[in-house]
Amino acid sequence: MSEQQTLYHEHLPAVEAGVSDPSSSRTVRVFRQCSGFSFLGRGKQDIFRAELPLCECDGPLSESVHDHLWQEITTTAEEVEVNILEEKHWGRHYFVWDSYYDIRFHLQVCTPRVVSLLEKREYMHDSAVHPGLSVIGRNFIWQDSIPLEIGLAGLFKDSPSSEWFQVLAKEVEADLRRQNAYWIDDHLPFEGFDQFVIMEKGLKILFQPYEIDTGPYFNFIEVVVSWDLLGPYLKPGAATTIWYQQLQKR
Repeated sequence: MSEQQTLYHEHLPAVEAGVSDPSSSRTVRVFRQCSGFSFLGRGKQDIFRAELPLCECDGPLSESVHDHLWQEITTTAEEVEVNILEEKHWGRHYFVWDSYYDIRFHLQVCTPRVVSLLEKREYMHDSAVHPGLSVIGRNFIWQDSIPLEIGLAGLFKDSPSSEWFQVLAKEVEADLRRQNAYWIDDHLPFEGFDQFVIMEKGLKILFQPYEIDTGPYFNFIEVVVSWDLLGPYLKPGAATTIWYQQLQKR
């Protein structure tokens, strides 16, 4: 390799415990990585950063969830890093902007039986006009001594007419109309909801930016449906149902 053509492929994992937000007392684990290349004094740099709060609640579920999500973070970091000499495509990156990929998890519920997090992924791809944002609900339960990531239907008891979904869809539609969601009529009738998180006050349904309403790019929509409405339809004996019953006794 000549002196004029140099590759930098630098890992800065900075795996550390720290508080990124001074107003919050929650400790987070941080991963940082910088990769890219330079050629004749030009090039690009990609920054990858992730934050995962320490799930400090009793029981093995929180530890399992933390290890699982941290493995996801490190795997994603490997996938997005730039190694121009190996991939043989430095030319197409020569005049593009630097880019970044940022993953942050926000803890919603942390108990021995239920752990729920909101995952936000913000990114700026090469030559993109503006950043992008995706929101993902990550919901885990401790079932039969096994940690499981659960989907929406797994929370509720089976019924031929899916009564729970009818109640949920009705409340979501009413709330979206109160929010004047621009494209709500294009989504009716609702057939399912892709993303949700479990909260103490209810089930939060998530819509991506531009999915149900206009921008800006970071404008994702949330609708919270109370457990008072959904509680009667929860699956008997399930981890989330037991958690909800304990919540009622407080």
